[in-house]
Amino acid sequence: MRTITRRRARAFLTVAVLGAAFAALTACGSDQEVADPPPTTAPATAPPSTQTPAAPPPAAPTPEQPTPTSPRGAGDRSRDIGRDIGRDAEQRGRETGEQWRQYGESWRR
Repeated sequence: MRTITRRRARAFLTVAVLGAAFAALTACGSDQEVADPPPTTAPATAPPSTQTPAAPPPAAPTPEQPTPTSPRGAGDRSRDIGRDIGRDAEQRGRETGEQWRQYGESWRR
């Protein structure tokens, strides 16, 4: 007679659990199609004339917001995006390192 290995036991248990879940779902009638709700005739929101704008329209540039003197190329934009991604990754790395340091200190106590 052969002994049951852990792998076979786990496979049998998985099949048994999935079968039980399928049987429970079938028993409650989950195979029936769900009907679409009836269409509504009234709009869910007020007409646009009565709504207030969420934010005022952007104003003309002020001295604090200088306009660029020359258009920037795609290379400059992609380089800036790359720098931003690098900064974000570096910051996440620092935060993760700090969390591990605190974990180590609390574990030693």
